[in-house]
Amino acid sequence: MRTIIFDVDGVILDSMKIWEDLSQRLLLTKGIKPKDSLSEDIYTMNIDQALEFMIEDYNIDDTKENLKKIIMDILEEFYLKEVKLKKGVREFLERAKDYKKIVLTTGDINIVKKTFERLKIDNKFDYYFDTNMLSIGKDDPRIYKLIEDITDSKIEDMILIEDSSYALKTAKKLGIYTIGVKDSDNDIDKYSDEVVEDLLQIKSI
Repeated sequence: MRTIIFDVDGVILDSMKIWEDLSQRLLLTKGIKPKDSLSEDIYTMNIDQALEFMIEDYNIDDTKENLKKIIMDILEEFYLKEVKLKKGVREFLERAKDYKKIVLTTGDINIVKKTFERLKIDNKFDYYFDTNMLSIGKDDPRIYKLIEDITDSKIEDMILIEDSSYALKTAKKLGIYTIGVKDSDNDIDKYSDEVVEDLLQIKSI
């Protein structure tokens, strides 16, 4: 059976705006003006890594645990009440019903699960992972080998649907078939076997 690995933000959920603003919102709650380079500085980081970076780079007098709670409160409010599915997601999941489907996100998997329950798509996926629970980022090829072992999948049978060029680049080097979803990353074309505006445009599935 072939396996589809789905990113969440910008692929399944129309949620990229909150992630682009999240670190800025956090710093502003502490009375700190974010640098113009902040989004680029933490682009490939998961939440824990980004918080550690900001604590050091901005000399924040607070714990990572407390800052994470502030972030989780902001995110929960958005995901559990506001965020919507991107165009064509529900129809595509039905089309891909014979594939093993895996969620891989840099966000918090518990919030993702609750959001999917609200949107009534939670039962469409076989496995849920976030990079914190795996302790590996999407820029590290070992993450796909770990998923291969846990889910009894084969790398050569994997398809990755992503909107981040760094994650697509990592997967492409392993020979994974890559589908880039246009959102806010202009470099996805370099590392994608297919590039689409929404999931219904995918031709290989």
